[in-house]
Amino acid sequence: MVLTTLLCACFLSPVSAQTTLMFEDYSDGADDLIDVVASDDVWVVAGGTTTASYENNGALWQSIGVLITSNGTIEVSADVILSEGSSNGSGYTTGVFQYSIDNGSTWTTMASFPDGNNTYLGAGGSGIAVSPGTLKLRFDFPELKKWNASLDNILVTYTCPDSDDDGVCDGDEIAGCTDPTACNYDSSPTTDTDNTLCTYVDGICETCESGLIVDNDQDDDGVCDADEITGCTDPVACNYDATPTTDTDNALCTYPGCTDSSACNYDASAGCDDGSCTGTGPTATMTINPDQYGSETSWSLVDDVSELTVLSGGPYVNGDTAPIVVTGALCGTCYTLRVFDSFGDGMCCEFGSGS
Repeated sequence: MVLTTLLCACFLSPVSAQTTLMFEDYSDGADDLIDVVASDDVWVVAGGTTTASYENNGALWQSIGVLITSNGTIEVSADVILSEGSSNGSGYTTGVFQYSIDNGSTWTTMASFPDGNNTYLGAGGSGIAVSPGTLKLRFDFPELKKWNASLDNILVTYTCPDSDDDGVCDGDEIAGCTDPTACNYDSSPTTDTDNTLCTYVDGICETCESGLIVDNDQDDDGVCDADEITGCTDPVACNYDATPTTDTDNALCTYPGCTDSSACNYDASAGCDDGSCTGTGPTATMTINPDQYGSETSWSLVDDVSELTVLSGGPYVNGDTAPIVVTGALCGTCYTLRVFDSFGDGMCCEFGSGS
């Protein structure tokens, strides 16, 4: 069994199997347990007690809540002193000592205090069964007139079944994985072992993050996502990659064709030669004699049937008038030669004998 004294800041946390929920003797001169004070006057700390002044027309003292998470029992006691005030006259001190397990919605009386000068030591009750909820206490003197009511030595203890003596109520026990090698290992000393709940990384790509397994192999090919390689997986391609773990990206594929640039059917996009090249045909020669502004000159020779450019050149370097010769195979029958002068003043003859 464990014994814990809870102060205000902890009162809304679940309690242990045997717990002192509240204890206050007011020796520190502070109302550590007061939650609500409702009267014509107020409850004040005076002389080591919490006292309702005789001038009140009624007084209520209520504690802050304590969270009960499992069925159990409570023992409650308090010292209540009722005395006649300094002023003469009739008055009433009739009051009750009550508890609530539903955060103050309903109240059950443990002790009653009739009118008169009386001292009640250890007022309260024992073996009071409570179910899960928020436990509160209150002292209510609705007709306190011309009298004093003092509270002191308030003590509330809670006990619940704890079959394994780990300080956790049976109803609050939590089962978990207690294997230190597991990803979801629970190191809490009060966790009940159930290692069927354990999870483990696969030792290949999985990692453990905050008790959760992260799958780092989204396509389950045995290659971790960070190590994946993309490639061409089309078997007819020149660069076909037969590795079973290669991720497909067939935009990378190159295909067979004629790779002889002098052939009539040359294919500049071919990745490998397939032996399909055909003859070169007659050779065409283009000679350009630039003027002083060669950067204005460009040209192209276009196959009229395929509309493909078979030869081209320019623009050239200004001031270099040396002849430029370009040759190439002609595989078609009809061609169109286009010569361009970007400035529009021609190649001859004001700035050189261009042709």
